[in-house]
Amino acid sequence: AFKIGYSMAQIFNKKLFDYLYVEYAGIRGYKELNANQLSFICYFFGETRNPSAKEMLLQLTFDKNVKVQSSAINALGKIILDTNDKRSTTVQNSESKINVLTIESTETFIKKVSARLLEITNEDSDSKILYKDIAHALKNYKSVQSFEAYKKLLFNDYYGPRFIASEGLKPYWTEIEITD
Repeated sequence: AFKIGYSMAQIFNKKLFDYLYVEYAGIRGYKELNANQLSFICYFFGETRNPSAKEMLLQLTFDKNVKVQSSAINALGKIILDTNDKRSTTVQNSESKINVLTIESTETFIKKVSARLLEITNEDSDSKILYKDIAHALKNYKSVQSFEAYKKLLFNDYYGPRFIASEGLKPYWTEIEITD
């Protein structure tokens, strides 16, 4: 099962990379993956807890389709992060030499995801599941921005994110030493 998951991850990484390159380069009329396929790929990475596509999942949180956004956020909340990873590299498209993806240290990545989740939390959306997925994902990205996002989610109209946020705030009082 591990080999199948690894093989599928390699294929899905390539598909996501190609999709994001097309989006980044602004090539019109070329869409190999639809929203359902992108959501499935996100689901796969989340369920296998495979972090190999973490930067691409973060990029998918900017997608205009809320289903893709929500699936990417859900996957980001499930993947296992290597806290000892201190490397930073940039991946280029081999043909155009355009920097498509920057792979950063885990600490920097946590800050970027936390900031992005706070940004989405501050936006208005009718999607209840989006806010629930944000609340779950924040557990994997402890930072000051995550704390702020949790505070905002405590006042969400939907009870799901409020309940998850109240539970998610508990560790902050000792781990991050938030005092107010």
